Order: sequence, then structure tokens, then C-alpha cells
Amino acid sequence: MSRALVEYGMNNDISQGSQIFVAVLRGMDHNDPRRIMILECYSAGFRAVFITMAAVSVSALVVSLVMEDRSMTDSQSQDV
Repeated sequence: MSRALVEYGMNNDISQGSQIFVAVLRGMDHNDPRRIMILECYSAGFRAVFITMAAVSVSALVVSLVMEDRSMTDSQSQDV
């Protein structure tokens, strides 16, 4: 989000206090160009998080498919 804000030439402080800034966004006119740009920056941030989490999920899927099947009851040493 902060990278997108810098690209639009806007203040980077919005990305640091984004929860507080939501109230400011609600007070802005829906057709305000600044509001539209800020929402696009939010979307860019969420898109980056989604892509990262999708990549982690796919990696975990691949690892789980490659892993050898093991049973929790198969133990080499049985301490009694």
C-alpha cells in the first residue's frame, strides 16, 4: 500500500494508520479523486497480501503431496 501511495504522490502516513483513516474515507465524497486513489492503494495492499498467502498455500500443498506417509503409532523407540 505504501508503495502505491508514493507512486500516486500521496502522503505515506495513511499506510501507517490505515484503521484510523477509514473514518476519514467515510467522510469523503464518493466521487472524490483522492478517495478513489486511496481505495486503489488499499486494493494494491490487499492484492499483495493475497498473492503472498496464495504462494504460501500452494507451497504447503506441494510439500504435503511430496511428503512420505508416516503413522503416529510407528515409533522406533517405545519407552515404557
